[in-house]
Amino acid sequence: MKNKRANICGYEVDRISLDECVHLIDEAISKQKSCHVVLVNAAKIVKAKFDHELDGIIRTADLVGADGVPVVWASRLLGEPLPGRVNGTDLMERLIDLADRRGYRLYLLGARQEIISKRGQ
Repeated sequence: MKNKRANICGYEVDRISLDECVHLIDEAISKQKSCHVVLVNAAKIVKAKFDHELDGIIRTADLVGADGVPVVWASRLLGEPLPGRVNGTDLMERLIDLADRRGYRLYLLGARQEIISKRGQ
């Protein structure tokens, strides 16, 4: 699942759109392969420079998306343009819809029942 990546401040970020990210995750699920996805914004990149655990999480991800306009801007300034943001909230909504269409089961860690129930409204 290695895509062409851009180096943003020492971190490899996939040159993928939100649609491409959803497609790659769907492909991994259908092949019953794991897919470690991390979305980075500028604050997370800065924090990872001082947090070895976070650094490792980002570096070992199968997919790293740009979850912030500053990361996209930085990619352009560095001559390694990304196609756009892979916003975490948008991605989650798209994956929930994908799961509904494909019959995938979800496991939501830490969500209260009243929050989960609102999704169907």
